[in-house]
Parts: sequence; structure tokens; C-alpha cells
Amino acid sequence: MTGGQPGDTSTSSRVPPDTAVTLDTQQKLKQSLEQNGFKKVVVVPEAYVIHARAPDGSKIVMEVSPDQMQAVIERTGSSSPPSDSPTR
Repeated sequence: MTGGQPGDTSTSSRVPPDTAVTLDTQQKLKQSLEQNGFKKVVVVPEAYVIHARAPDGSKIVMEVSPDQMQAVIERTGSSSPPSDSPTR
């Protein structure tokens, strides 16, 4: 084993210290959510959450972590025009 202290984790080299979420903050967040009725709460400190708007106007929320990517797409319109608007 080269360099580092015993107990060091690989996350310390990937996440800058000024942007890392402390273990205490993670635990408080988890406890708060569970006290408010949420179940199976998992806090992923290495994840990024991305909010974006797709070219078609849909709202996108993505979670990207070292081992997976998830996305939620909210469609902001319908595929057919409203009945009172003219079609061409």
C-alpha cells in the first residue's frame, strides 16, 4: 500500500474537501427525512444531481453516481394541440 493514512477512503481523492458533505450532515439529513415519514433513505455523498430542460421543453432531473445514473423526465405538454386551437 502506498501513501495515505489507514482508513482513508477513495472518496477523499475524488471529492474536493470544500464540497464534500460531512458524515454528520448526512446522518442529520437521513434522520430528518425518516422522522417525516420517508422510508429506505439513502444519502449518496458521491452523487451529483442535475436539473435541466431538454430541447423539447421537458424538465429533467438526473442523479449520477459512480455506479449508476437515474433520470426523471417531466413532460410539459401534450402530444396533441388543445381542442380550441387551430391546427394546420
